[in-house]
Amino acid sequence: MVPEDLAGLRKMYLGFITSRVVLTANSLGVFDCLKEAATSAAIAKKVKADPRAVSILLDALTGIGLIKKNREGTYRNSTVSSRYLVKGTPFYQGAIICFFPERCPKNHKR
Repeated sequence: MVPEDLAGLRKMYLGFITSRVVLTANSLGVFDCLKEAATSAAIAKKVKADPRAVSILLDALTGIGLIKKNREGTYRNSTVSSRYLVKGTPFYQGAIICFFPERCPKNHKR
């Protein structure tokens, strides 16, 4: 069992890591690519990123519950991601996540 004060400290520094995972996925357009189930290789090709890095990112997103991975190794958005992180949906929040200019890709449309 982790002491309460250590748990609080971990929550603080792991919060940063979780934030970076979400910001990176949002800026790459990962959630838009996962409207339908896809492999990590297919996502890496779509977002033009290193396949190993994308695989790590997708597994991190799975760990925090924003996407789901099935037994065949394909990924898809969770309900929350589908509702709030896919461009064009009524409640899209990706532009808010990308509020600070240094986090927005140059081609991101707010």
